[in-house]
Amino acid sequence: MPKWNIIVENYRPNTKPGSLLSYGDININQKIIIMGCRFFDGANGKFVSYPSKRVENKEGGKDAYYPHAKIPDEDLRSEILAAFKNEFEKHESPQQQSTEQSKEPSEVWDE
Repeated sequence: MPKWNIIVENYRPNTKPGSLLSYGDININQKIIIMGCRFFDGANGKFVSYPSKRVENKEGGKDAYYPHAKIPDEDLRSEILAAFKNEFEKHESPQQQSTEQSKEPSEVWDE
């Protein structure tokens, strides 16, 4: 059984060109929500970018959002990434299929 129950809520595909694929909020175990996450396809593969807010202080600033205790980052991050990939594939597949179906047969064979 997975350690984390990750749900991507308010999923919104990006319609503009670029490496940003989509936006969404992450619900962890129905207890914690991280709003404003972004899903990218970068040079080294797909990844999730988490929101941050810089706060100026004497030391020059730090992130205003951080966990109170150490979270097993690799497990959590890999499950969050898998949830975003799954959501992206669910939304991407119908678009690709409709694009493929709208092409003339000769266009499909020429690719």
